[in-house]
Amino acid sequence: MYLKMNEAELDLDLVRKRLIDFEGMVLHVYTCSQGYLSLGVGRNLDAKGISEDEAMHLLENDIKEVISRLDENLPSWNTYPLKAQYVLIDLCFNMGWGTLSTFRKFLKALEEKRYLDAATELEDSRYCSQVGRRCLFNAQEIRSLQE
Repeated sequence: MYLKMNEAELDLDLVRKRLIDFEGMVLHVYTCSQGYLSLGVGRNLDAKGISEDEAMHLLENDIKEVISRLDENLPSWNTYPLKAQYVLIDLCFNMGWGTLSTFRKFLKALEEKRYLDAATELEDSRYCSQVGRRCLFNAQEIRSLQE
Protein backbone atom coordinates (compact mmCIF):
# COMPACT_ATOMS: atom_id res chain seq x y z
CA MET A 1 0.00 0.00 0.00
CA TYR A 2 1.41 3.37 -1.02
CA LEU A 3 0.34 6.93 -0.29
CA LYS A 4 1.42 10.08 -2.16
CA MET A 5 2.96 12.57 0.22
CA ASN A 6 4.80 15.63 -1.11
CA GLU A 7 5.40 13.86 -4.41
CA ALA A 8 7.29 11.04 -2.65
CA GLU A 9 5.80 7.59 -2.37
CA LEU A 10 5.42 6.46 1.20
CA ASP A 11 5.69 2.68 1.61
CA LEU A 12 3.40 1.84 4.53
CA ASP A 13 4.65 -1.75 4.57
CA LEU A 14 8.14 -0.39 5.28
CA VAL A 15 6.73 1.91 7.98
CA ARG A 16 4.95 -1.07 9.61
CA LYS A 17 8.10 -3.19 9.43
CA ARG A 18 10.22 -0.49 11.05
CA LEU A 19 7.68 0.26 13.78
CA ILE A 20 7.39 -3.44 14.63
CA ASP A 21 11.19 -3.68 14.65
CA PHE A 22 11.55 -0.74 17.05
CA GLU A 23 8.41 -1.15 19.16
CA GLY A 24 8.04 -4.92 19.07
CA MET A 25 4.68 -6.63 18.85
CA VAL A 26 3.08 -7.84 22.06
CA LEU A 27 -0.24 -9.62 21.67
CA HIS A 28 -1.46 -8.94 25.19
CA VAL A 29 -1.67 -5.90 27.44
CA TYR A 30 1.68 -4.93 28.90
CA THR A 31 3.27 -2.00 30.68
CA CYS A 32 5.66 -0.11 28.40
CA SER A 33 9.01 1.36 29.48
CA GLN A 34 7.25 4.65 30.31
CA GLY A 35 4.71 2.93 32.56
CA TYR A 36 1.67 3.04 30.23
CA LEU A 37 -0.61 0.11 29.54
CA SER A 38 0.05 -0.82 25.93
CA LEU A 39 -0.97 -3.41 23.36
CA GLY A 40 0.17 -4.62 19.96
CA VAL A 41 2.79 -2.37 18.40
CA GLY A 42 3.16 0.31 21.05
CA ARG A 43 -0.55 1.24 21.28
CA ASN A 44 -0.82 3.36 24.43
CA LEU A 45 -4.09 2.19 25.90
CA ASP A 46 -3.98 4.74 28.71
CA ALA A 47 -3.78 7.71 26.32
CA LYS A 48 -5.50 6.40 23.20
CA GLY A 49 -7.45 3.26 24.04
CA ILE A 50 -9.11 1.61 21.05
CA SER A 51 -11.81 2.82 18.68
CA GLU A 52 -15.32 1.40 18.52
CA ASP A 53 -14.42 -0.12 15.12
CA GLU A 54 -11.39 -1.81 16.67
CA ALA A 55 -13.48 -3.10 19.58
CA MET A 56 -16.08 -4.48 17.17
CA HIS A 57 -13.35 -6.15 15.10
CA LEU A 58 -12.02 -7.86 18.25
CA LEU A 59 -15.56 -8.87 19.22
CA GLU A 60 -16.24 -10.40 15.79
CA ASN A 61 -13.04 -12.44 16.05
CA ASP A 62 -13.94 -13.53 19.58
CA ILE A 63 -17.43 -14.64 18.51
CA LYS A 64 -15.97 -16.67 15.64
CA GLU A 65 -13.53 -18.30 18.06
CA VAL A 66 -16.33 -19.15 20.52
CA ILE A 67 -18.40 -20.73 17.74
CA SER A 68 -15.35 -22.76 16.66
CA ARG A 69 -14.84 -23.99 20.25
CA LEU A 70 -18.48 -25.04 20.45
CA ASP A 71 -18.25 -26.77 17.05
CA GLU A 72 -15.14 -28.67 18.17
CA ASN A 73 -16.33 -29.65 21.62
CA LEU A 74 -20.12 -29.82 21.44
CA PRO A 75 -20.89 -30.71 17.80
CA SER A 76 -24.66 -30.91 18.30
CA TRP A 77 -24.92 -27.44 19.87
CA ASN A 78 -26.18 -25.87 16.64
CA THR A 79 -29.12 -28.30 16.51
CA TYR A 80 -30.47 -26.92 19.80
CA PRO A 81 -33.23 -24.30 19.81
CA LEU A 82 -31.95 -20.87 18.84
CA LYS A 83 -32.32 -19.45 22.36
CA ALA A 84 -30.15 -22.27 23.70
CA GLN A 85 -27.54 -21.58 21.02
CA TYR A 86 -27.40 -17.91 22.04
CA VAL A 87 -27.01 -18.90 25.69
CA LEU A 88 -24.21 -21.34 24.85
CA ILE A 89 -22.40 -18.65 22.87
CA ASP A 90 -22.73 -16.23 25.78
CA LEU A 91 -21.59 -18.79 28.35
CA CYS A 92 -18.61 -19.87 26.25
CA PHE A 93 -17.68 -16.24 25.56
CA ASN A 94 -17.92 -15.35 29.25
CA MET A 95 -16.18 -18.34 30.83
CA GLY A 96 -14.42 -20.14 27.99
CA TRP A 97 -14.99 -23.73 26.91
CA GLY A 98 -12.71 -25.09 29.64
CA THR A 99 -15.04 -23.85 32.37
CA LEU A 100 -18.27 -24.36 30.44
CA SER A 101 -17.32 -28.01 29.89
CA THR A 102 -17.39 -28.51 33.68
CA PHE A 103 -21.11 -27.68 33.69
CA ARG A 104 -21.84 -31.34 32.93
CA LYS A 105 -25.32 -31.50 34.47
CA PHE A 106 -26.36 -28.32 32.65
CA LEU A 107 -25.03 -29.58 29.30
CA LYS A 108 -26.61 -33.03 29.79
CA ALA A 109 -29.99 -31.51 30.69
CA LEU A 110 -29.78 -29.23 27.65
CA GLU A 111 -28.94 -32.18 25.40
CA GLU A 112 -31.88 -34.14 26.81
CA LYS A 113 -34.23 -31.14 26.40
CA ARG A 114 -34.80 -30.96 30.13
CA TYR A 115 -34.80 -27.20 30.03
CA LEU A 116 -36.13 -26.58 33.54
CA ASP A 117 -33.33 -28.72 34.97
CA ALA A 118 -30.75 -26.96 32.78
CA ALA A 119 -31.97 -23.54 33.96
CA THR A 120 -31.84 -24.67 37.59
CA GLU A 121 -28.28 -25.96 37.12
CA LEU A 122 -27.23 -22.51 35.89
CA GLU A 123 -28.96 -20.74 38.75
CA ASP A 124 -27.42 -23.06 41.34
CA SER A 125 -23.87 -22.48 40.09
CA ARG A 126 -21.13 -20.23 41.42
CA TYR A 127 -21.26 -18.59 37.95
CA CYS A 128 -24.69 -17.20 38.85
CA SER A 129 -23.45 -15.58 42.03
CA GLN A 130 -20.54 -14.09 40.07
CA VAL A 131 -22.44 -12.58 37.13
CA GLY A 132 -25.94 -12.10 38.58
CA ARG A 133 -28.28 -10.59 35.99
CA ARG A 134 -26.47 -12.25 33.10
CA CYS A 135 -27.00 -15.70 34.60
CA LEU A 136 -30.63 -15.01 35.45
CA PHE A 137 -31.26 -13.86 31.88
CA ASN A 138 -29.59 -16.98 30.44
CA ALA A 139 -31.48 -19.26 32.83
CA GLN A 140 -34.79 -17.63 31.87
CA GLU A 141 -33.99 -18.04 28.17
CA ILE A 142 -33.42 -21.77 28.74
CA ARG A 143 -36.46 -22.08 31.02
CA SER A 144 -38.69 -20.48 28.36
CA LEU A 145 -37.92 -23.38 26.03
CA GLN A 146 -39.89 -25.71 28.35
CA GLU A 147 -43.09 -23.73 28.00
